[in-house]
Amino acid sequence: MAHTSSWSYADNGFGPHTWQDRYKVAEGNLQSPINIDTEAAKEDIIVEAIKFNYLPMKNSTITNDGRHLQITLTRNDSVVTGGPLTDTYQLAVIRFRWGHDNDSGSEHAINDQNYPLEVQLIHWNKSLYKNIGEAMGGENGLCIIGLLYQVSDDDNEGLMPIIKLLSREENKGCFSLEVKSNIDPTCFIKDMTSYWTYQGSLTTPPMSENVTWIISEDIMKISEKQLSAFRNVRNSSGELMAGHCRPLCPLNGRLVRFCAMNSNYNIEDTQDNNNTLVEDCDDDKENEIVDANANYSCDDSGPDGTDKGYFEDIYKLEAIGDPVDL
Repeated sequence: MAHTSSWSYADNGFGPHTWQDRYKVAEGNLQSPINIDTEAAKEDIIVEAIKFNYLPMKNSTITNDGRHLQITLTRNDSVVTGGPLTDTYQLAVIRFRWGHDNDSGSEHAINDQNYPLEVQLIHWNKSLYKNIGEAMGGENGLCIIGLLYQVSDDDNEGLMPIIKLLSREENKGCFSLEVKSNIDPTCFIKDMTSYWTYQGSLTTPPMSENVTWIISEDIMKISEKQLSAFRNVRNSSGELMAGHCRPLCPLNGRLVRFCAMNSNYNIEDTQDNNNTLVEDCDDDKENEIVDANANYSCDDSGPDGTDKGYFEDIYKLEAIGDPVDL
């Protein structure tokens, strides 16, 4: 995909307003992100719920490469089906976007309102393609679920392992940290019974127009203290990474659908959560991060009354040929 020197978020001749000079698709009609006008969205009755079969994962990598903070998965069979999706999509990356204040940070906006944090769950179509590198260039190759957050008085317990890692002094600036943990992506999803969906693109080069976007109507919670941990994240030059977001793109006549249903969404629980967050050391030992050891659960329970949260691992993104850069 794109070489690291060919684009940036800075106003340095390589920022978002210049991307179309290097990537012509940036001027296409299906670009993301967008503002969602809730009054203009077409209402649909959901026949089939979105089904999340998210498995607890281990040996994840959390990376700050100076442009993005994200968790990538080295081993994972977590998939999503149903809803607007006709194929099975496998989770590959969890990416975080935040702003300098509570009125900016999310890439998507709802009725012209941005939110201080957007978490993007990036999936690739495993029904049609062999790997994410192949899916990146193929029709219906990707699905991204966007989750928006607003400020709350209470901490979001599901985010605590990430917050604690970001707060460690040795993790200031760029880093790539192998984390053996229980990260279950269901902790990011409180309620997917209503959402907006549209056809769009990646929000970073190469901005491929093969993404089914699903934006949850349910707004998640995060405390000011937790937001400050994100806002203190810096690149290798010591510059704050808040505001690393692409500006809104025109809708260009696209249909945005609002989908809602009365029954609860379906998350398939696969194992109990009773794990400890540890990090790898240079001497091949593992240090237990005691203060991040917990049974992390979501704010509510699934259809059977069982808590659906635990924190688990994530996927080292690999592709044949050039490195994949989402």
